[in-house]
Amino acid sequence: MAEVAKAEVVNATRIALAVLNAPVTNSCMMGAFARTSGWLGWEAVQESLKRIFPAPLQQPNIKAAQEAWALTQLWERGRS
Repeated sequence: MAEVAKAEVVNATRIALAVLNAPVTNSCMMGAFARTSGWLGWEAVQESLKRIFPAPLQQPNIKAAQEAWALTQLWERGRS
């Protein structure tokens, strides 16, 4: 019987560099994890980021999380 390895992947560093101009991936990974796990809805992610970051940093971090949410993809590989 063949096993299948699965992972959700996202290039969080690329997103962070493009949106935040820094290789800080925390918000990206939060967005990707929330989408992948289904434990948090998008509204919960936004509200959490608003609580964590001061006002000037909220929107850029929300944008980074939103891009990671949208770009996270399922990767599968069969094993024999």
